Amino acid sequence: MTVDYYSLLTKAVAGKDAVARDQIYKDAFSLITRSHITREATLAHAAALEDAVQRIEDDIAGEEANSAAAINEVLSTGRNWKPLVIAAGAVVAVIALSALVYGYVAIKGPGIVAASVKAPSPKAQRGREDVVMADLKPGVDGGSSGEVLPFALQRQVVFYRTTVVPGSIVVDRENRFLYLIDANNSARRYGIGLRRNA
Repeated sequence: MTVDYYSLLTKAVAGKDAVARDQIYKDAFSLITRSHITREATLAHAAALEDAVQRIEDDIAGEEANSAAAINEVLSTGRNWKPLVIAAGAVVAVIALSALVYGYVAIKGPGIVAASVKAPSPKAQRGREDVVMADLKPGVDGGSSGEVLPFALQRQVVFYRTTVVPGSIVVDRENRFLYLIDANNSARRYGIGLRRNA
């Protein structure tokens, strides 16, 4: 009966390090010597096992040499300079072009930019400034912007981060404020009075 030691041991030592492989080889030799076969058969099996071990170790050494050669090829310094030089040249060209454009704009002055930018509409400007209204005639409701109110109760534009849609009204009962939600995380805050629950 012939045993294919090469295929058996190849599967057994796959992915193992040198110490683990040596232990597997010793166990295989030990198994042959302990078996109840004739001396000639033991010697033949030991020789076949020795040949299989030698072939496996030669294969592993060849794979390691190939992987080391591949690593050296990747890590070689004289090979991949061309893409690096092209990328560096592109970066230098972009920086030089940016400097030229900046210099041109700086020399020509702000007239170039002012011609392309439109002035904001009066309606948009009114939304940005929140002016306290002047005193109103008696009987006219002017809101909470009167100067007689404490500063905290006067109408103010405040930072107010929320997920509520702009234009919504939020009432903060605990702090006694009403918020009219504006865009850009801001709101108009009004001081309010609340009726006590009876």
